[in-house]
Amino acid sequence: MFDLDGRRQHQHRYRKVRRLTRNIDRIARGKRPDRQQRLKALYRELLSEAGTVCDRARALLEAIRRNGCLTPEAMAMEAELETFLPRTLQVCDTARRRVLLEEHVPNGEKLFSIFEPHTQLYKRGK
Repeated sequence: MFDLDGRRQHQHRYRKVRRLTRNIDRIARGKRPDRQQRLKALYRELLSEAGTVCDRARALLEAIRRNGCLTPEAMAMEAELETFLPRTLQVCDTARRRVLLEEHVPNGEKLFSIFEPHTQLYKRGK
């Protein structure tokens, strides 16, 4: 549909991100003393990969707008990209601040669900 570089790498990138998130979950559960350094390295790699995916999504969005495609598929893709790209960037920024910069991010600035942004954190009295 659109002639963009790297369009066939989606499965490779998906597997790489999935592997990184599994490793992050496994290391975060552990008790090793070097856990924070290992997590930071994996988060850097994951955020780099997410940045690449977001750049490609921006390029696709620009290509859709530039070509003026009015097909239902292109219009649906444009709507999804306009919705999920800013949310993904917000989640990446929160993760970068929280893990790499070791900053305390208030709950009001966090996005708890990329699909339902109105989701809030409820603290239970424990």
